[in-house]
Amino acid sequence: MTFMILTPFKVSFMNNTVEAIPLMYTGSAGLFGAIISSIISVEIYTWFIRKNIVIKMPENVPPAVAKSFVALIPTLALMTGTLIVRLILENTSLQNVHELLKVILTTPLKTLVGSWWGLAIIIAVIQLFWIAGLHGSTIILGIIGPVLGLLGDQNRLAYEAGAEIPNIIGGPFFDIFISLGGGGGTFALAFLLAFVSRSRQLKEIGKISVGAAFFNINEPIIFGLPIVMNPYLIIPFFITPLVTGLIGYFSVATGLLPKLPGISVPWTTPPLISGYLASIGSFRYVILQVILIVIGMIIYLPFFKAFDNKILEDEKM
Repeated sequence: MTFMILTPFKVSFMNNTVEAIPLMYTGSAGLFGAIISSIISVEIYTWFIRKNIVIKMPENVPPAVAKSFVALIPTLALMTGTLIVRLILENTSLQNVHELLKVILTTPLKTLVGSWWGLAIIIAVIQLFWIAGLHGSTIILGIIGPVLGLLGDQNRLAYEAGAEIPNIIGGPFFDIFISLGGGGGTFALAFLLAFVSRSRQLKEIGKISVGAAFFNINEPIIFGLPIVMNPYLIIPFFITPLVTGLIGYFSVATGLLPKLPGISVPWTTPPLISGYLASIGSFRYVILQVILIVIGMIIYLPFFKAFDNKILEDEKM
């Protein structure tokens, strides 16, 4: 309800202004407005309930009817407050809350997400969360996800219109270049575990994890190996996605690869297949993914060998 009140109901159509919801605000351009309005609405609603600022009905009134009256005051407060916010914004140059959030959040985040240095910062923060045992991808991509969706949507619209695709990063960029096998580019590590390990323990973990890593699921490695708080593996785990992500970025920026057309590909799509589908049939993406996996193996290999030797010595004791 609050989202609909905050969203303008006027759109230009065939040189006329008609009463309708602008389609762009029902897509990626309205994501931040939807998220923030829903969070604030729930908080305000529950505040009224906790403070018992509600209409109370006699005990003999059926519960279903009584509950409908309980909702009246908080709902009325939400409607009134949201309408006031809308009227204030309509009398400014911003016009509505979506344009306000675009200035405050979307534009700065778009600048951050769309640059190579911003990409490096985002990857570094994600990896630090993972190393501490937290799901870095969920935490950080939950914040920048709407911006990635916006950039990907801009690419899709340009592709459909036959225009030049504007953005280097957008859509499944992270899944194609950074999360090969899961956070930390651990498909390379899963391969080493399964086929290069000398210790029995790591060999068994490799057998368990390599199949999951093929679908970008790496919890068996993150928590079973583990990588969390592991002094041997946290360095390559931190470096690998930075290297592969920046190689992917500059490969697109320099024209070695075509820009992604904003096609949505499930994050569980295996490497190589994901590059082929997301690029609508570009084998250059497939070749680069193979190269990135090999680079990941090279980065992991010396640290992996040191860890494997330690486990092997422990097994001999």
